[in-house]
Amino acid sequence: MNNPSILIVEDDLLISEHLKTMLALEGISNVEIATNYTDAISFATRNYPDLVLLDVNLSNGKTGIDVAEKINQRGIGFVFITAQSEQPVVNKILNTKPLGYILKPFTEVQVITVVKIALQQIVQNTVELFDGKTSYRLFCNKILYLKADSNYVDVVMENHIITLRNSLKKILPNLPGEDFFLANRSYIVNKRHIHKSTSKSVFIKDTEISLTKE
Repeated sequence: MNNPSILIVEDDLLISEHLKTMLALEGISNVEIATNYTDAISFATRNYPDLVLLDVNLSNGKTGIDVAEKINQRGIGFVFITAQSEQPVVNKILNTKPLGYILKPFTEVQVITVVKIALQQIVQNTVELFDGKTSYRLFCNKILYLKADSNYVDVVMENHIITLRNSLKKILPNLPGEDFFLANRSYIVNKRHIHKSTSKSVFIKDTEISLTKE
């Protein structure tokens, strides 16, 4: 991944700037900083960073765990960098399924190693989808199905939908064939989320998708 985009969510500017400098020394220059939940979600929603580095304790009431739960819905990967080591907090962190966890105080080697491993996981387990000049890097296992509607495609995830100006024909070659297939002219389905199937259709949650080539 060439010059990945990274968002640092940390309310201590000395720490966030230190992290940004570490990343810059590794050639990662596309880095932004947010100091609270609202700014973090606003940036992540508009820009879809490749990776988010999250502190647990943030200003204005919301925590990094709240940020993680929200961006998880949008298929954005994240790593926790925090001083929190109490078991109840660690359990909450693990429940969000981060790509890594770094305990403060950290070293440059620790940060860069975990970030590189996380970015490697992202490359291996995501797909990059385009909408004109905008691209979205999404974890494949978070995509339920894709639905075509005229000149647009809805990418349907658990709690979120992204609408692209694109076509299923152009998107399908970019998806891993072992997981996704064209069910009909209007749907691409993720096999991993099928919970029921018949000879004529498959079911993902409450949606029935025909297997005909209509």
